[in-house]
Amino acid sequence: MNWPNETCDHYWEHADWLPPWYILDRWCQRDDRCRQAKYEALLTACERGDVKYGRRDGKDFDDPVRELAERRILIIERTTFDAWATRLDGQSPLAAPPRPMAPLPPKPTWAKPTHSPTSSIAAVADPGNRQTIDDAPEQESDDDSGDGPAPITAARPNLTPPAGDVPSDEIIAAFPVVADEKENTEWWKKRMREAKDYGLTDARTYAGRLREQSRWQPNLIAFWLVDKGYMKAKVVKRIITRSFPDWADSVDYFIVD
Repeated sequence: MNWPNETCDHYWEHADWLPPWYILDRWCQRDDRCRQAKYEALLTACERGDVKYGRRDGKDFDDPVRELAERRILIIERTTFDAWATRLDGQSPLAAPPRPMAPLPPKPTWAKPTHSPTSSIAAVADPGNRQTIDDAPEQESDDDSGDGPAPITAARPNLTPPAGDVPSDEIIAAFPVVADEKENTEWWKKRMREAKDYGLTDARTYAGRLREQSRWQPNLIAFWLVDKGYMKAKVVKRIITRSFPDWADSVDYFIVD
């Protein structure tokens, strides 16, 4: 039997989403009967919602897990698989990914030159922080870090956005690109469905399926809105401050009014 080339397999250790064959290779030690049984168990766990899954073609359609598997575009979310496998076997077959820091999204051309944004998607933002933006105060940036690199012990702003992605509905409600509420919802849903065509895939942390909404990073949504000219920087920063305060430092630091 021919097995996938393993010379690059170690790169998967850094990935949050994994193809089924990579998981099965480490779970079954190339035992065909074991692979078949555990593959079926994995698909069933995905159907039950015990393990999150997605699709690697960038589309935002809610296709069944078995259809994605047959089309070879199924990917498995590492964290929920680890939890499920640990409940099943007492441990996960996957090594913990060596991630001393979160991945870097592309730096917008209009970002401040001294900052490299980082992202994290580990938790869910508190919807209780949502407020209206009508009375949002203006926020001033504290950019006094100087031209040269700061020493390790120097006090610096917290540049790493806190963990917490949010569902599509919260993004749509928070950012009124179109004045009419219904038209604004339609405007956003079209771009979220066609995220790849509109350059929104970097902001999406989870592609929705069935009745689950897609999830997004508010700071990357904010950068996209400013970069595309849909909203002014001052308005976007005000919205983030009031609707997603946990992300305010990240956005305030490198969106220039």
